Amino acid sequence: MLTSTQGVIVVLYVDDEDMARKYFERTFAATYKVLTAPDVDSAWRILEDPRAQVGIVVSDYRMPGRSGGELLRRIAEEFPHVIRMLVTAYADREVLLDTVNTGEVFRILEKPLNYQELGSALRLASDLLKMRNARTLRLQAIDETLSFLAHELNTPLAAILNFARGLQERLEAPGGPASQTGELLKASKSIGDNAGYCLTLLACVRENVAKAGPLP
Repeated sequence: MLTSTQGVIVVLYVDDEDMARKYFERTFAATYKVLTAPDVDSAWRILEDPRAQVGIVVSDYRMPGRSGGELLRRIAEEFPHVIRMLVTAYADREVLLDTVNTGEVFRILEKPLNYQELGSALRLASDLLKMRNARTLRLQAIDETLSFLAHELNTPLAAILNFARGLQERLEAPGGPASQTGELLKASKSIGDNAGYCLTLLACVRENVAKAGPLP
């Protein structure tokens, strides 16, 4: 879930035109941490760097060498948490159908870029990214709670099982339970204590999950 640096969304803009990259960075640097790349290979090196923490990729479609469509498809496979947007000329639309279907593109933006429209798309993508991050953190918290619960319940439940087996053996032993009343009472109390502990833990987990509210 590497999608931001100190709470700021990281946007990677991929375009072989130097002026387009500079204008994009000037326009959005105040709102996002902007990284730029002139081609697919350079973009991929940035994505593979864990320090980059890229959350959104905006890529031109037609570039020398490999296309932006190929980049977005590969991102969808290896970095599915990254939100992907494609910039293209109107003439490329039919070619883009496969990209849309297989690359799960969040938005397709036409050239020349309307930066007001692009800004709106980036805001929507940022909101979606934050929602996904919140959901992931919540799921991680629930997973950690369940792991703790499983660990904590293992010992008392094992004790309950052992005491129950011991009671059964004593009840079935020659002479009956009359001569073993003290031991049976002690085992019974231990069973009750361990069972009460387990029930208390389960109640706490239910309460914490309820307080957390529904996942977004």
